[in-house]
Amino acid sequence: SQGEVQSNTATIKIAREFDEEIGLALDTDIYFVVGGMGGWKLQSNITSDGVDALKLGGLPVFDPAKPADVSFATLTTQLDGPGELLFKLKIKGNRQIFRAYLGGFSLWNSDYLTLNDTEKNWEEHSLLIPEGNHTVRLMFIQGGPVKNGASSSVWIDELKYLKEAPPLPLEISIVNFDKEKFIVRLNTEPSKRYRLETSGNLEDWEITNEFSSIEENLQIELPVSREKQRLFFRFKTE
Repeated sequence: SQGEVQSNTATIKIAREFDEEIGLALDTDIYFVVGGMGGWKLQSNITSDGVDALKLGGLPVFDPAKPADVSFATLTTQLDGPGELLFKLKIKGNRQIFRAYLGGFSLWNSDYLTLNDTEKNWEEHSLLIPEGNHTVRLMFIQGGPVKNGASSSVWIDELKYLKEAPPLPLEISIVNFDKEKFIVRLNTEPSKRYRLETSGNLEDWEITNEFSSIEENLQIELPVSREKQRLFFRFKTE
């Protein structure tokens, strides 16, 4: 016999434990997923902040018998933009590539930040994160053949994400009103420009005036239609 049994709705929760060692080494609470080969480790011998840093070394060196094999390791996370990811970086060795980029997995795409075959002492680097949610990946690739048969190393320290504050919603309040005009107040952001547009039918809009503000509030006088026609106003910001 055949039959079907339907249970009550079940909820499945999948939790991933935060790697405290990586977070401590990078000085961040951002969750990173480790991928590729080699091991990212917290160490205190070579640092930018004098405390600790995250080190990657020991990637398999280039094997001439297997030229298609590529050694790499990654740190991957998700960030909501807009914002800027900042970190300190040190690289030692040769025939290596460090990349910081957005999007899906890619070994050879050179968009965003790419450092080829370069030894670097501690330097700050940044990656701009546009609006929206993005996959962010830090990748270290060991090419070859390498000198002296030794793989390269990379250290990362003082990682932080500076997220831009969302713009304040535009609020309009009426200050004064009479038969000739009425005055409204806008909450504004200093250095931003605002545009007043008018329409008689909500379809065709004309620019009436443009304003810039150095204060947090801007008062604007709006005319009243003497022909008793409906007149609509809207404000836009750049």
